Amino acid sequence: PFELNDQEAAAHPNPYVSVQLHAEFRSPRHKTFLMPAFWAGGRRMIIRFAPDEPGDWEFRLTSNLERFNEKTGSFQATASEAPGFVRPANLHHWSVIAGENLNKLKPHLWMGDTCYRFAFLTGDQFRALADARAAQHFTHLRGLAIGSAGDSGTVYADPAHPRPEYFDRLDQRIKYINSKGMVADLILAGRDNHLTKLFPAWDQRERYIRYLIARYSAMNITWQGLEDFESYDSGRELLKEIGTLLKQNDPYGHSRSTDTRATSASLAADGWMSFITYESADDQLGAIEHQLYPAAFVN
Repeated sequence: PFELNDQEAAAHPNPYVSVQLHAEFRSPRHKTFLMPAFWAGGRRMIIRFAPDEPGDWEFRLTSNLERFNEKTGSFQATASEAPGFVRPANLHHWSVIAGENLNKLKPHLWMGDTCYRFAFLTGDQFRALADARAAQHFTHLRGLAIGSAGDSGTVYADPAHPRPEYFDRLDQRIKYINSKGMVADLILAGRDNHLTKLFPAWDQRERYIRYLIARYSAMNITWQGLEDFESYDSGRELLKEIGTLLKQNDPYGHSRSTDTRATSASLAADGWMSFITYESADDQLGAIEHQLYPAAFVN
């Protein structure tokens, strides 16, 4: 965590909008991760990072806060038996890194449940849901990162002011899902133009996406685009904007697609998706699209 002093707080009354703070991490194998900080309420900024290999790491800060700019440091990461993030493998399949062996992959069975408003359940309701799905050997739990349109006031006071207490709760819910061995599949906004109603301007949407990347990309997640993207006035264009932003700025390259009423395959040519989703009980749809598209699928 980083705490703004009196002078910095006076110069940046809304750190969510104006503070720029990044850390470039360099792994023992010389791979780099550029991680942005996120505003955590008050004067606090946090850089959240999950090293993905054991050994000695180095980092360098860049910031428009002179006190932190160009600072460097190092730390040692110990080996972990936790599996890595889920990735497409062999075109139509899924895999994860097998614990501390960075060169070995193991198959991943994607079996998921959806609870759109999981962040708005009571604590007991949410834990009961997550515990039950984990006991049933589910591997994914999917939901809306910021609820539906009716929840907007709980999540953002206005487009420039997220409510830290909501995102603190979302943090804990995603951590709990991960602790149960499941991946949290995050839908970025609800149906019927929810995203563009909450964030009418592109710079507002860009800031929101960057905030989610900073806050959640170090966790075990996938990006799930927009709920029923077909319900948006310009769903394809909007997804290309935010999907490209995710592709370019998520240092972990988490798997990306979108929720859909039928299939997201029509968006494959736009270049930002790493897998295709469809929603259908018709086996023929999946069978045909598996032949047409060299990608992993989730129904």
